[in-house]
Amino acid sequence: MASTQPASILYRSMMNQNRKRRLYKEYISSLRDQHDEFRGGKDIPYDLIRPYWYKGGNDNNNDNNRTPSSVWDIIIPTKVRNEEERELLRKMRLLLADLHRATVAAGNDDPSNNDDDNSGETYHPSMASDPSVSISAEQTVVIIYLATLSRDRRYEIVTNLECDASDDVRDQVLKESEMIASAIEVSDKLTSL
Repeated sequence: MASTQPASILYRSMMNQNRKRRLYKEYISSLRDQHDEFRGGKDIPYDLIRPYWYKGGNDNNNDNNRTPSSVWDIIIPTKVRNEEERELLRKMRLLLADLHRATVAAGNDDPSNNDDDNSGETYHPSMASDPSVSISAEQTVVIIYLATLSRDRRYEIVTNLECDASDDVRDQVLKESEMIASAIEVSDKLTSL
């Protein structure tokens, strides 16, 4: 019997990563609690999401002991398995770059946060030998940003972006962000065995 569950071609998640996903969920909740403009599910800007993964996400509230979190703390990249997936990944990377540029142009990001994959951690160490078969940390942050938005807002941003991406590529980016959103949402409800 075929599964109707959407499948990720980019990531897998491990139960032992729930704690880090829960910490990220708590970070998002704290932003909503501290800022009236983010209450009620309003968009949290990318420039508050990205630094969490490169500069400040941590396990405690002591600013003197801040340790950068990595996107690989909440998901693990997978290698694409065939040429069809490699081509889809290439097209998804182009869409993610366009999404990032649109975010910058809308004033929701610091222009120094570029999408050239040369800032901070780029590829998971297991992908270093052939980064063309996986997604980078920077591209993953864009997907996590989308996952932080409401489902309707995520859909609106991805489908209304003016670029050459096909519906299939847009759908896959939406699926990937939806799966991450779901994993973050249940992170405080699941326990490891």
